[in-house]
This record gives sequence, structure tokens and C-alpha cells, in this order.
Amino acid sequence: MWVAECLNTKEYDHIRNNTKLSSLLGFKIPFLPIIQIFLPIFAQRIPSGECLESTIKCIYKNRKMENNPDYNKSNHTQQMYDGILDDANDLMLQVTGEKERLSEETDFPLEVFPAPMRDVVIEMWRGLSYPVDFTAGAMLAAVAMCTGSTVRAKFKTGWVSFCNMFVAVVGCPGANKTNPLKAILAPLFEYDSLLDEKNREKVRAYRETLAIPAKHREEMGLPLCPEEPIIEQLVVQDVTQEAIKKVLSHNPRGVGLYQDELDGWISNFTRYNKDSSDEQFWLSVFSNSWSKNGRKSEMLANTVNEPVVTVLGSIQDDLLQSLCIGKRGKNGFFDRILFTRPRVSKVGKNNKDEPNGEILKQWDNLMWKLLNRPVVVDERGRIVPTMLSYTEEAKDIIIEWQNAEADDCNARGKLKPAKGSILKLMTYVHRFCIVLHVMRNLCNECELGVIDGRVATDAISLVRYFARSAIRSIEYIYVSQLSATEQILYENLPASFTPRLAKDIVRKEELIMCDREVERFLADKLNVLFDRPQHGQYIKIYQY
Repeated sequence: MWVAECLNTKEYDHIRNNTKLSSLLGFKIPFLPIIQIFLPIFAQRIPSGECLESTIKCIYKNRKMENNPDYNKSNHTQQMYDGILDDANDLMLQVTGEKERLSEETDFPLEVFPAPMRDVVIEMWRGLSYPVDFTAGAMLAAVAMCTGSTVRAKFKTGWVSFCNMFVAVVGCPGANKTNPLKAILAPLFEYDSLLDEKNREKVRAYRETLAIPAKHREEMGLPLCPEEPIIEQLVVQDVTQEAIKKVLSHNPRGVGLYQDELDGWISNFTRYNKDSSDEQFWLSVFSNSWSKNGRKSEMLANTVNEPVVTVLGSIQDDLLQSLCIGKRGKNGFFDRILFTRPRVSKVGKNNKDEPNGEILKQWDNLMWKLLNRPVVVDERGRIVPTMLSYTEEAKDIIIEWQNAEADDCNARGKLKPAKGSILKLMTYVHRFCIVLHVMRNLCNECELGVIDGRVATDAISLVRYFARSAIRSIEYIYVSQLSATEQILYENLPASFTPRLAKDIVRKEELIMCDREVERFLADKLNVLFDRPQHGQYIKIYQY
């Protein structure tokens, strides 16, 4: 009765009468039957009916939107439904204990994703044991790959951003890194298969034309010198600098580079030349800088005005150091990689839960929707992008955040790695704005055009997450170089400590270290693992 009472209020009559779930389910179902279907499920999984009653009433009460200055009547029903569904999902996670388990495993801000995409991440975690960090990171990269150069964001005159990114999934061997990436990229691989069929037809026609003698071509109305066919691709693997430039010259929309083991991508940098300029090339690609490549074997150079490449791959904890060896740790290459590393890197466990296939299929449908969007090109074959703008609120949020971070670092006088990582990742805030806006548009939450304050806030949340993840990765690199005894000591040290406390921990853990060795350890790792704000007081640098 209490549900009927809630639904029969005047303010929700339009929900019962008009709400259709066609945007989510693909066919029309009234709102009230959906509630009636889900209530028995809630009742089975929630121990207290009274608890559910009070919670749902609270949901409806807090979902009133008439007093919101941004209230849009045309979107009222959809927003109301999405809000109720979000809160219901959150409630389900709480009462089943999954929310607590999620918070222990990940600090990825899932709330920045639209509900359909968030549901896919949680379903893959629940039914397939895919770590949330890996799936969510792959989703960001996949949307960036499909979007390419077709959507850009103009923050101000002369400041235009693309959405390409370098994403590295980091975990120990057996942490289930590869499967989430393949599952998320599956629709992209299928799309590439369709392109391959078209490419084979183009190549066949080209070769047949070449096989015809030149004098007969003219008689048949064929070109005397047929141009090589344009080979369309979306995802490439295991490519050199020269190869990726040629691919980009054929695909102005941009491409994605998928490398199951990112160590192989790094190894390609010096495949043919130990003094290769590949690092500088990829730094230029990250910045979408003009690139030109001319080889002796080619008559014309491959020119790419605005290269857009999103890189996605996995790497084991123990190989992280290869990403920052030599110049890579100093020229900014390492700092431009988005590391998705869970709070605790561990071997994945399986379960007997069967994933909901309908929920998983949502992801494929959304990606095909994005891939099938028409791409506008000019007479020279260049992409005519959709240019996003920012609301004044969004601009204020981003500028205030950036200035606050800069003031904090300037006040300290010396950059700590945690703060340094945020500053170096600030360039991603606009890229995240594009991707999150495209995600919301795909899920029918907004029109493609203006980045609002909500997207700006969510983009900042992502920057902060990836900064924390980068700190975890950098810390692992340094800690893995310690001896087994030093690692135990380091792991048992609190965030702030004195040398006396460090020595007490050595004795408590029965470690084989004398007092002098403890003092030497602290001195050697000063400014590497520890900071000393005052004499006799140490703090761990890597706190997140």
C-alpha cells in the first residue's frame, strides 16, 4: 500500500502515465509495472521491509526537482527515473554488502559514469570478477578511441582540447587485467572486422585496375595511375612510429593502439635504433602536434596535421620501472600515462554468479551507437569536428580548482609527488570533460554541445583518482627496490613517525636490523620515500 501511496501522489501522476523506458530497454514499458516487478526482488534481498519503505519514500522525497533552477520539464521524467534507479542500485549494493566490498577494492569514482555504463562495470565486477579499476579505465579509453578527433572542446580562444589518452592497467600476474580490456574493446574489434572486409574489396579492385594495361585503362575510362586505396582502421597493435604515421594519414578520425602488454609498446621504441626518437614522437602525439614522416622508399611523405591516438594496455607491477627508465622519467612521458591500479593488487578470484547478459549488452549497443555516428569531412578530407563549449559554471569550477592546486604547491615551495602528479595530470581535465560529456550524450542525459558544471566536477574527480593511482604506482617502483626486511619495515611505518618508533617496529616485528641500519635506511630514502619536515620527525611521501 505504501508504494501505491507514494506513486499516487499528484506530483508523480505523470510518471505513472507517461514514463517509458524505451531509451534504456529498447521497447515501451510503463513505469508502474516496472516498480511492481522490482519490488519482490528488493523484498527478497532486503531483510527489513520497513527499512525499504523508509528508504524509497526518502528517495521520492529527495527527487523532487521543481525547486531546481536548472529544472527542465522535457527531461523531468527521465531525470526522475534515472535518479530513482541510481538510488535503488546504491541501496542494493548496501544491503547485499557489495558496496563495502567495492569500497575496499577500489576508489574509482564510479558515480561520474552514466547509470547504464556504471551498471555494466558493476555487473562485470559482480558476475565476471573483473576489477572495477580495469573495466572503468578501459571504458574511458574505448570512448576516447571511438570519438577520436570528431569531438573537441574549446575552453577559450586558442585553447582547444582533444580527448586522446594513454591508459595503463596495472596489476600483479593473475590480476585479471586482459579480460576486462578485451570485453570492453569487443565492439571496436568487431567494427574493425567490418572495415577489413571493405579494405579487402578496395585492394582487390585496385590490383585488378593495375593488372589492366595502361592503354586499355584509358579506353575503359579508368585512371591511368590509380591511387592506392585508403585503408580504414580503428584499432592497431604492435606498430612502429613509421607505421602509425601511415595509418593516421589514412584515418584522420584517429585510431586506438591496443597493446596487451604495454612493455611491448615501449620495446618498439628501440626496435631498430637505440637512439630512436619514438618517445618524442609519442609526446607529440599526446599533444596532437603536427607530424611528418618521409622515408627513402616512399615518394610522398605521410603528413598528419593533428594526430589523435589513444593507447590502452596492461602492464605487470614488476615491469612498471620500464616506463620511467632514462629520459622517460624526466621528459614527461611517464607523467602522461593514466595508471589504473586498484588499492590492493591481488590475484583475482572467481565465483558462480552468472552475469546479466542484457546489462552487458548495453555496452555494445552504446559503442555501436557512437561508432555509427556520421563523420563530417571537408573538401580536403579533413574532419569537421563538433566543438564543445563550457558553461560559465564549468569554467569557474575548473579554474578555481587549478588555481587552488597551484597555490598549494607554491606555498609548499617544493612539490610532493602527490601534488606533482595532480599538476602533471591537469591537462587531462579537459579530455575527461569531452569523454564524460560524450558518455552522457550516448545515454540520452544531455545534448552534444555544452560542458556543464557537473561534467567539470566529475572530470576533476577522475584527475584526482588517477593522481592517487599514479602515486601508488610510483611508490611500488621504489618499494620494490627495497630488501625484504626494509619492505616489512616500510609497510608497518605509519604516515608520520619518529626514528624511535621505527626502531620499536623493528624490534616488534623481530626484523634483523640494528639501530644504526634503521637510521641509515631513513637517511638513504630521504626525499625518495620519506620527507623530514623537522628534526626527528619523518613522514611518508606517498600518501593517497
